[in-house]
Amino acid sequence: MSKRKLLAVFLLLLLTATLTAGCSQAELGFLGLQKELSELNTTETSGDFVFSLKGLPVPATADAAETLLYNMLQKGVTIKYTGKTDLEKNIVDCTFFLVDNSTKTEQILTRIICKDNIIYLKIDELLKLAQGMGEPETSNKLQEVFGDTVYLLINQEEYRQSIADVPEQPFSKLNQNAFMNNQLNNVLQKLIVKIPEAYQNYSPGLVVQNGNTYSWEVTGTQALQLLGGFLEYTINNITDLEKCIDSFLDALNDEEMTILGLEPQEKTSYKTFLNEAITEIAGNKGEYLQVIRALQTGLQQKGEIPKAADGLKISYTLGKNEQEVYANTFAFTMNLEEKGAQASLQMQGQSQTKKTAPFTVTTPTANLMTYTEYLQKVRRTMEIQVDTNAYTLTDAKGSSQNSLEVKNIENQTYLPMRQIAEIFGEEVSWDAENSQAYVLRNGDKIDLTGVIIDGRTYIKTRDFAKLDYKVSWNDGTRTVIISTTTL
Repeated sequence: MSKRKLLAVFLLLLLTATLTAGCSQAELGFLGLQKELSELNTTETSGDFVFSLKGLPVPATADAAETLLYNMLQKGVTIKYTGKTDLEKNIVDCTFFLVDNSTKTEQILTRIICKDNIIYLKIDELLKLAQGMGEPETSNKLQEVFGDTVYLLINQEEYRQSIADVPEQPFSKLNQNAFMNNQLNNVLQKLIVKIPEAYQNYSPGLVVQNGNTYSWEVTGTQALQLLGGFLEYTINNITDLEKCIDSFLDALNDEEMTILGLEPQEKTSYKTFLNEAITEIAGNKGEYLQVIRALQTGLQQKGEIPKAADGLKISYTLGKNEQEVYANTFAFTMNLEEKGAQASLQMQGQSQTKKTAPFTVTTPTANLMTYTEYLQKVRRTMEIQVDTNAYTLTDAKGSSQNSLEVKNIENQTYLPMRQIAEIFGEEVSWDAENSQAYVLRNGDKIDLTGVIIDGRTYIKTRDFAKLDYKVSWNDGTRTVIISTTTL
């Protein structure tokens, strides 16, 4: 049983509850309207959001593209979007536009289509924008990788593989089994709506009701203060929280358990662990309250966290009009100090959502590139430390470490051919007649001669250049660097 996963779900409950948990009329109305909106299956949505980062000077080392980006952020980047969603059929069709704030003209950025467990991402306009902002060398490499590709597509299996190597974090497993699946949202909504059962005499007092519109606003300092009071209430009423979570677990079916990253067959064990944890907290309530109060005192003292909290402000509104249109707005501001300069990060946006009739989507069939094909074209770099046999591989997924066996023959470095070639996505075969390994690429044989030791072929480092790889040597770190020549 993974108790860590269960604790992650509980932590998610507490995090989502901190600002809006409670049983005032406004808080219940806000949660009810959120639930109502989340239960719409076919919707049409439009809106925009603005992102700006003001106050940071352009670095002296910035190139033309970076300077352009800094200037854009100073003025503010506005993105508009419009789309439709059918959660029952797992269909999404959404288009995003970049708005020129001076002329108010719109330029399409991308379109996202989701159908039959495949995501189609329109990239041709994004590539044009990137090429216009970048250096000629970068533009040429983008053209080399993508060519006339219009849509990049990723299917469910590619999605799972893309996150398979990501280290497990508290929430990393929550949606691995919910690719394009609205059930994750539904399960979390069940969790959020159930929260008031555990906080019947608690109210943060943030939600304000005006007719059928609900709003809340909080500064970072207020949030820190609220957190302490919320945690104290939770400890003092821990058995109410136990009943709430216990009831929530009872109501989950096997599929919903899996979506949350929990093992269905372990439900009884989870509940036993929950009971043991609650009993321990209830029996040592005084100690936990002391820890919470000490934490709150520490957060209020001078330091980086209170300093950051002073410059943080978040606001949100949600309402519904007589035409059954749900409207929401959000605003986020963070004032910070970066490299001696005072900067302000701001994000704000608004959207309107309404129920719509069922719709169909036609998926593209030409000028497509799969995610797997893209990964094959993205530069891979392997840095091999010859004295320790350790290597670091950097590719589209990030960096990873492992080891391989390095041979030193007559002061020459030899590397295991098959292991490295397959890491770089090559197809390796064996010529039994000539006792020689080779790489098969696009139907052509590329011979790589070397020595055979214990049934494995080792080749000189420089021979990887025959595969059009860039090979170099760092004498200071005694590291061999092998990389593909694409982007």
